[in-house]
Amino acid sequence: VKNFLQEKYAASEIVETDREHGQLEVDIIHDGVAKEVLFDNNGNWLSTSWEIGPDTLPEAVKTAIRQEINDNYVGYETDDEPELVETPDGNYYRIELETENDKEVILKIREDGTLLK
Repeated sequence: VKNFLQEKYAASEIVETDREHGQLEVDIIHDGVAKEVLFDNNGNWLSTSWEIGPDTLPEAVKTAIRQEINDNYVGYETDDEPELVETPDGNYYRIELETENDKEVILKIREDGTLLK
């Protein structure tokens, strides 16, 4: 885990580690950004995620969000900051939608606007 962090996130600072649901969660500060890095029990990297500003979302992702709300989630609005999630299989944006009645749905959208199921 330490070797991976040193290679992928050079000069990062480990803030906290925690084991949850059979995974190791390592909170780091990398380039001034708080990131959450997840590993499985064998130390294999699963993902890294961090909050980004909504204005930094690619246009294709913004379009996909609007389309999903119009087609499937009328009455939902984005909640919380979007997250960029890096995985061994590629990156995606994690968008949380919520209604006034606290119903929630999570959208996972690739940079090109493709919705992941």
